[in-house]
Amino acid sequence: MPRISLDGRMVNISDRQLADLNVLDSCRHGGFATVHNYVSGTSDPKCITPGVSTIQFISKFSYKRRCERILERAKGYVAPDALHEQARTEVVESLMKTLAGDTSDGHRQGHVRCYVHSDMGIKVHLETTDGVVDGRKVKVPVLDADGVPTVASIMVAVLEVSRKVHVKGEYAPTKSRPLTIAKEAVTSYCEDGMLSYKYLSLKDNYDALNIDKESVVPAEIASLMVETD
Repeated sequence: MPRISLDGRMVNISDRQLADLNVLDSCRHGGFATVHNYVSGTSDPKCITPGVSTIQFISKFSYKRRCERILERAKGYVAPDALHEQARTEVVESLMKTLAGDTSDGHRQGHVRCYVHSDMGIKVHLETTDGVVDGRKVKVPVLDADGVPTVASIMVAVLEVSRKVHVKGEYAPTKSRPLTIAKEAVTSYCEDGMLSYKYLSLKDNYDALNIDKESVVPAEIASLMVETD
């Protein structure tokens, strides 16, 4: 298995994962990528039927600029009641933490332990096991005999341009807290008109990943995309 350095950290990575990282690194300004027959939901315990889709996306964009735009909208959101005002406040606080690079809370610390960034918008999720950190039970990376972790999947932050659904995913119903529903409403308002942002988890759950040779980039997308050499 190949061993490479990502963000100054050595990791073990499969040949296919390494090839996919190279493809994603080629997704430059003006180019879209397509993942074919992507299977989603398999790691979600609430998933009844995994979804299968072919998704066209861009992965080279400024997450910071996107967060700044959402933050501006969130600050101007007029809450209809106290619950939505609390939701708006929490959305604003979360965005400000993200923009400041604050990793003080437990959830963000977990990401620092178990993920390694490989390029803008791309990170790898490491194989993990149960462990203890500062007296708390948490997930920690599995290390080989040389103390090197292994990549479990490539996590790609994308702006979804189009999706062709081959099999619609089915999930068990969930009952969300009122505050969670209110935060979703605030976020939906703030992201209205924007391309859908999500993470794709690439492992052995798709047929192919390729770069589109010709693309037409709308202005709304181009303003978020990052030029590279």
